[in-house]
Amino acid sequence: CWERPEDMDTSRALYKITSNSPGSEVAAEAAAALAAASIVFKGVDSKYSSKLLSQSQSLFDCANKYRGSYQGSCPFYCSYSGYQDELLWAAGWLYKASGNKNYLTYVTSNKGWSQVVSEFSWDNKFVGVQTLLAKEFYGGNKDLEKYKNDIESFVCAVMPGSSSVQIRTTPGGLLYTRDGSDLQYVTTVTMALLITSKTFSAAQSGGVQCGSAKFSASQIRAFAKTTGRLHPPV
Repeated sequence: CWERPEDMDTSRALYKITSNSPGSEVAAEAAAALAAASIVFKGVDSKYSSKLLSQSQSLFDCANKYRGSYQGSCPFYCSYSGYQDELLWAAGWLYKASGNKNYLTYVTSNKGWSQVVSEFSWDNKFVGVQTLLAKEFYGGNKDLEKYKNDIESFVCAVMPGSSSVQIRTTPGGLLYTRDGSDLQYVTTVTMALLITSKTFSAAQSGGVQCGSAKFSASQIRAFAKTTGRLHPPV
C-alpha cells in the first residue's frame, strides 16, 4: 500500500468529511500543512503562497466550526489523541504564517487542551505546537507560558538521566519508544529536541530542570544529534 499515487493499480475507497460527518483532525492537519507551506513559498511565489494561506484558513474554519472526530468511520490509522491537538497545531501555524492575532487568541484561550506527552507523531501533535509556541513565548508572548512549560516537561520525559524520563534507550543510545516502527518516533522526537534546544539558546535560557538533573541547550542538542544518527540494531 506504500506507493506513489501514479503506481496504484488497486481499488481505493474515497472518504470525505462534511459538516454532518466531521473530521476535525483531518481538516486541521491539512490546514497546518498548507499554512507552513505558505511560509516556504512566500519569498518565491507570493500568489501561490496567498492561495495556500487562504485554503488553510478555510480548512481551519471548517475543522473548528464543525468539531468532531473521524474516529467512528475511519478504516485504519484512526485518531487516538482526539482533535484538540490538531486544532492547536493548525492555529499555531496560521498565526506564524499570517500574523493574525485571532489565531494567537485561539491558542491562548485553549491552552488548557495542551498535554504533556513523550512523542510527536502522525496522530499526536501536542509536542509540535508546544515547540512552535515556546518560541513565541520567548519572543514576548508571555500568555503562552503553558506551552513553554509543557515542552520543558517533554524534554524531561525523553532525556536520559531525567528523574521523570518515560522513554528507554538501547544499549547503543537510540531512543526506544515501542516495538513497532520505532524510528519514525525517534526522528520526530529528535527534531523537536533540536528545535527546542535552538529556542533555548536564542533566548539564553538556563536550560531545563528535571528533578535533580538539569539539561542545558547544548546537552539537549548533543543528545538529539547522537540518537538521531543511530540505526538499529544497536
